[in-house]
This record gives sequence, C-alpha cells and structure tokens, in this order.
Amino acid sequence: MTSWDGAKSEAPLKIAITDSEKNSPFSLAFFRGHHAVAKAILEIAQAQYAPEEKTKTRFVMEARDEGDEDYSDNGCESAADSEGSEPRIQALAIGGDFTTENVGQVSMKVNSRTKPLEIIGWACRGIRRDGTAGDSGSPFAHVINNNDLRGLKTLLDWAEHYGSQKLDPDDEPFTFFAFPDPDFTRAVELGRSELLSEIIRRTGAGLPLEDLVKNSGLELKEKPKYYQGLTVYGKKR
Repeated sequence: MTSWDGAKSEAPLKIAITDSEKNSPFSLAFFRGHHAVAKAILEIAQAQYAPEEKTKTRFVMEARDEGDEDYSDNGCESAADSEGSEPRIQALAIGGDFTTENVGQVSMKVNSRTKPLEIIGWACRGIRRDGTAGDSGSPFAHVINNNDLRGLKTLLDWAEHYGSQKLDPDDEPFTFFAFPDPDFTRAVELGRSELLSEIIRRTGAGLPLEDLVKNSGLELKEKPKYYQGLTVYGKKR
C-alpha cells in the first residue's frame, strides 16, 4: 500500500497480477491455506482499484442571431420556429488530467482496473491435495475437483461480499454473485451433492431465475441513461 524502499522513492506494487503460470498472489495464498493472507490481498486489491475515468462533456446552447429568430407579435416563439428549427448545441470536453508540482506524489498511486471479484474468478494452476500443480481453472473449479467444502464456503463468503460492493459510479446498488456456469456443471458431473447444496442455497445457481421473474408478471424497471425532463424550444429533446 506504500512505498517499499527505505528512501520512499519506489511506488507501491500492484497486487492484481499473474505470472507465466497464471498464478496470482491471491491464488498462491489461498491454495496454500493462508486464507487470512488471501483475504488481505483482496482488501488491498479493492483499495488499489480505481474506476476508469470517463471523458466529461459539457453541453452549451449557442445564442442564435437575431436574423434567425422568428417570433410572433406577442413575443412568443412561432409555431414554424418551434417545429422546424433545431437548437444549436455545442459539446465541450472537460479534461480530467491535472498537473502538480509534486510529480512523486502522483506516481505513488496505484490505479488498478481489476476488481477483487475478478481476482477470485481468475483461472490459475492451483494445487492438488498432494501438493502437485493442478489443472488450469478457477479457484471454484479446484475446490470442486478436490471436494473441498471449507474452501468453497470461504470463496463464496468473499464472492458475496465483494459482489455487493459498489466500486464504479454506474454499478447497481444491489447486486448478487452469479456462480460460474462451467463450475456448476463440473460439480454436477462429479456428483458433488454436498457442494451443490451449498452453491444452490447461497447463489441460486442452476435455477431458472429469469423465467421465474417473467412468469411472476413483475417488470424490472431500468433507470434511463439520460435526463428525461429537458425541454428545448418547446420540445422534449
């Protein structure tokens, strides 16, 4: 989280990384049984996460020349003008980059684009119970292959927690963790009934939730992307 050298000149290290074998600090800690360390790594990943900055745009309406205006005697805009004329709107990009005299202060920030929930689902080599390297797959796939109920519960706890976090301004306020379909299918193929019971109970995996919502008659309202009440020259635009 801070500079790692004595002179305080080296920037903090990014935690959301993998090596050539697709191992990450999180997967290495988790499969070696260091769950407290793995949880701390996810907390660091959340602290280092920074949403991608979107270009902000400011819209201004240009003033029209007097020759372009068509008003009636009572000072109101005529019907021809309100129906046929389009407003002159100009978009101005607002820059989000700022300069500072202390360049070192800026370089000490780690702006990661990886959320903790993504790290939990990353494919990795994994470790078998005998200590040998496993096949490539997500941590969920590895605990299912090893019939590791304790490990599954731990992963589900973390996934549910970080799946409910609102890290981006556009994130929905209420979300739930969707269990990966391939890993659920793998659990069915291996007959992991105890693990399947835990997965279904906590995530609803395998249940036709969308069909149930449709059959219930409920309509999910989507929030409009743009402001709906702007009136320009007598029209909703």
